[in-house]
Amino acid sequence: MTNMAPHVGQEVVMTLDIKNYFPSISHCRVYELFMRLGCSPDVARLLTRLTTHKGHVPQGTPTASSIANLVTAIWIEPRLRALCEKEGFNLTIYVDDISVSGPYRLIGFRDTLLEILTSAGFRYRKDKVHIQTKGQKQVVTGHTVNQGMAPTREWRDGLRAQIHRLAIDAPSIPQGERIKRVRRIRGRVNHLRQFMLKKAETFENRLALIG
Repeated sequence: MTNMAPHVGQEVVMTLDIKNYFPSISHCRVYELFMRLGCSPDVARLLTRLTTHKGHVPQGTPTASSIANLVTAIWIEPRLRALCEKEGFNLTIYVDDISVSGPYRLIGFRDTLLEILTSAGFRYRKDKVHIQTKGQKQVVTGHTVNQGMAPTREWRDGLRAQIHRLAIDAPSIPQGERIKRVRRIRGRVNHLRQFMLKKAETFENRLALIG
């Protein structure tokens, strides 16, 4: 929610996605990271061996997101933050998702923002660079931010479909599997509750009937 809040009601929202973020963080960069954090060379080498695999940060490990966030904070965020503060833009970074918002003149800074990313040694997904004006649906990390924050209609439709599918499957699946699926879906319903209470209660009532 804190990642989305600065972008609510802005004239322009630009979002981009770092391409292959975890694989693009090499063991050399991780070693440099630990050195910058004050580790001795021996300790930095040991930590690098513990947190990388086949020359890069493996996605899904307990340490991956923390290392990725530190890499972002050192190599990517400072230049982006300096530009955004100078121009009066809003910047948030959520792992490999970068969002910038502000007045319409933000559109003219698109190439500059992308150049900052590439100069830090990272690539961006061209199909994930979006310029969204206030006359369009503005989406940040899967939620609309035009007037307030809410999961997209596609996200809500997906949740509705999951509940419908579970209602059909429930009589034929083991109780343990049914309980696991209910818990997973209820987690999504609780997420929705933060934004759309009545809609979440409707979904919760349907889920309660399944058991």
